Amino acid sequence: MTPRRVWPARARARTAAAFACAIVATACGTTGGPGGGGENLPNRGIVPYEVVTFIRGTQVSAWLYPPPVDPALPAVRDPSAVTTDAGVALFAHVTTAEGSGLARADASTGLDFGPFSPILAETPEDARAPAVALDPETGRWHLVVTRADGLYHGESADGRTFTLDAAPWVVPEGPEEAGGLGSASLAFDAGRVHVFYTATGASEDARSVLRHAAGRPGEPLGARRTILEAGRDCLDVQGKPQACWDAAGVFDPEVRIATTATGRRLFRLFYAGLRGEIASIGFAASEAPDRGFVRYAHNPILEDDKYGRTSPSNVRLGDAYLLYFAQPTRKPAVGVAENAAGVPSESF
Repeated sequence: MTPRRVWPARARARTAAAFACAIVATACGTTGGPGGGGENLPNRGIVPYEVVTFIRGTQVSAWLYPPPVDPALPAVRDPSAVTTDAGVALFAHVTTAEGSGLARADASTGLDFGPFSPILAETPEDARAPAVALDPETGRWHLVVTRADGLYHGESADGRTFTLDAAPWVVPEGPEEAGGLGSASLAFDAGRVHVFYTATGASEDARSVLRHAAGRPGEPLGARRTILEAGRDCLDVQGKPQACWDAAGVFDPEVRIATTATGRRLFRLFYAGLRGEIASIGFAASEAPDRGFVRYAHNPILEDDKYGRTSPSNVRLGDAYLLYFAQPTRKPAVGVAENAAGVPSESF
């Protein structure tokens, strides 16, 4: 049964102080009321997000793809969304009674998705966390997946059938990556691809970091740099150091290259951060892909104290921003939050 959306009440008004900008210098923009811009001011799509709820039969659900209590329902993990001329393509790791694999579903509104279709003829058993991006110069679709020995690249002409490379594209390198690589993100710019990914050190108490490298799709990448480290370089609204909310870990990066209301290019980063053992979603930004990203001072921007939130994927569709996310438990689920406050000011 196709779920029906429950239209939420208008987001309550929020004061300028509540959303004061703390992405200083390179990433700062006006913040304030709904949408982080105050009434009738630019909405950067950082806050506020309201979780969209759906009606399935007689039940109200906070999940686009709920935990699969019924074996006939798919278990959906690791969402990655891409806007298309027809709406939104959602890529994910999907498990059904017949097996599991990487798959795509489409929705004109970003909410009413059709059935999932496999994107690989055969999905390796250890493949997870698919991330997909479209190269606007060539029209080719590119995929990166996480496997035990590193990150693998795949390519497609139509975004529906991908061919995965036989060898890993990115393998652990140096002490910061000795504990392995995790979920990744791709962003295309002038024929080059920026790869953002999670890396962990070898020691048991090593905190994860988010790393960056760039090059041609599928070819060796250039120098690697850390762009965000758990528990370091957090600033308050005045730009002064403060304790980090994500001190226990940062992971699941997704980066979009945006154009701001003033015409600046900005690298927008949504990511998952750990406060204790609970994961929430935060935001950071930078004017350059290989420099340190500056966190939003009022992180996290989407959280759940009981189940946590991971795997963010952010798109702009029309005048609204959609933020897909996952539930990191043994019963996987995928939800979507919406910022429909109007006056969107960043395009990507």
